[in-house]
Amino acid sequence: MEKLNRTIVISSEIDERVAGEIISFIDEINAIDDYWASTSIGYQPEPIRIKINSGGGSATDGFAIIGAIEESQTPVITYAMGMVGSMALAIYVAGHIRASSRHTRFLYHGVEY
Repeated sequence: MEKLNRTIVISSEIDERVAGEIISFIDEINAIDDYWASTSIGYQPEPIRIKINSGGGSATDGFAIIGAIEESQTPVITYAMGMVGSMALAIYVAGHIRASSRHTRFLYHGVEY
């Protein structure tokens, strides 16, 4: 079995394009892991890694990414690097396991209605 790259980087504003790419990536990895789990005894998938350096963006698109992370049977590790703010912070917190660089700056703000 060929080693699959399980890392994706978010380094721009969270928008519909970014959400589509990340959701597709998570779904694809889960489909591969489901196949191998059903055909191989004792198969343990490697986690999906999402590296984040983003100031945030669209709440709607960010919550779609969070939904994909929450539905993922394959563990998702989120890594904070650089600046992680607003919706990017919510995505970071959604990871099954979270890690950050000691140089990361986190930004959060109140919700506006």
